[in-house]
Amino acid sequence: MKKAVRTSLALALSLLMLLSLLAGCGNATANTTPTTTTQPSNATSNSSNAVTSTGPIVLNFPMYVSGTANGAKEYQAMVDRFNTKYDGKYKVVIEPIIQDDYDNKIKQLAAAGQLPTLVYSMNDSQWVVSYVGANHLSYDFGPWLDQHPEVKNLLIPESTQYCTDKDGRVFCLPMLTTSPIGLFYNSAVYNPDKAIGSMNLDEFGASLDTAKLPVAFMTAENAWGTMLFYSALINAQPGGIDMLKQYGANTGKYCTDFSGPIWLNATTVFQQFLQKHSTSNTIGAKFADAQNVFMNNGAAVIMNGPWMMGQFNGGDKSAWGPNFDGSTVKAAAYPGNIMVGLDYRIGQYWIADSASADQKEAALAFIGFVYTPDELELRMINEGNWCPNFTPSDNYWTQLDKQPTLKSYIDACKGVTTGMSWADAMYGDVSQTVFPNLLPDLITGKLTPQQFLDKLQEAALAAKAAAGN
Repeated sequence: MKKAVRTSLALALSLLMLLSLLAGCGNATANTTPTTTTQPSNATSNSSNAVTSTGPIVLNFPMYVSGTANGAKEYQAMVDRFNTKYDGKYKVVIEPIIQDDYDNKIKQLAAAGQLPTLVYSMNDSQWVVSYVGANHLSYDFGPWLDQHPEVKNLLIPESTQYCTDKDGRVFCLPMLTTSPIGLFYNSAVYNPDKAIGSMNLDEFGASLDTAKLPVAFMTAENAWGTMLFYSALINAQPGGIDMLKQYGANTGKYCTDFSGPIWLNATTVFQQFLQKHSTSNTIGAKFADAQNVFMNNGAAVIMNGPWMMGQFNGGDKSAWGPNFDGSTVKAAAYPGNIMVGLDYRIGQYWIADSASADQKEAALAFIGFVYTPDELELRMINEGNWCPNFTPSDNYWTQLDKQPTLKSYIDACKGVTTGMSWADAMYGDVSQTVFPNLLPDLITGKLTPQQFLDKLQEAALAAKAAAGN
């Protein structure tokens, strides 16, 4: 903030700016139908990004990779580098939002006609396609990509096709990277005789019994890690991979039929595994609770994506327990050599078409910076993802040798079978609300596997009716 002539005026302006920031970061109430959402009183609008004649173009960016979230420190460092490079011209300001609130917040702002300029990856890719893309609410990246071949040439073709609508508009920046999801294990307390990916589920369970340590599962929030394990079990069933691939935002069809042996077999072993190998705090645990147990040597395994590797590289040990050493953490595929792929074909960034020309300029400058070679390599190291159409420098391989967890992840990805995430095949309400709410009763045995599936099907049919398709 610029210094004012009078101290009292400076204080007043500071208070106003603080109140404005807090208002833009409020939590939203869950709602999966944005067209009927009322405008929140704390909605952030593009007017808050106004440009002054004497300062930089300020881009307020609602973001859930912030605060204490995994990868937030590295992402903020990237923002700081951008702000330093474009000092006086552009300035990106992160507005922290809890990830579970993010989709609803963006939907509320869209319904109110007050979308923020720049939007990050959303869980509900169906909404981005059918609401944002179909209604031309987002900026067309096509001309910009033609002017920036250094970015266009890195795009994953399938993502480019998916992010281009019937009118030829590239409504969301296509993906450049891919990040298969497996698990992490603490080799200091659990060091199996062979790779977890080469085990079957019974062998995996037996190895945990030998170590006398459980898996850090969770049922609160969206039960993220538990959902990943369920996805792996479904994909490991004969025909499971092809079954899930029928669904998702790319097909416009979401699962409403939970009958058949694939579902029942996977859910039966899912229940049995949770009952035998979960940490004692699993029911009611959020991801942060599961992480805390794992990083205090109380669990052998935690399920999460490669972006969690930043927690293990020693740069920030604040979450480490007194006897925890991140360098002993290794990555692996799920039993059956399965990894889970997120539906990232929708892309990670889109820009509101209603934004001013100055705001679009700042957002595009930031996106261009994010995908410069140096920044892309840093993100590949920090997040463990891979850009298929990019050739890393020698420095990347040097840095890789210094990251034992990342190196184990790259090795685990070799020859792996990647299946679809269960959540990506579901209506948002089913995956984000119904599934975690049912898990406690599945674990305690109050619900049989078949009853669990029946309730999922009931919820899916209701979601389909609500969506009108």
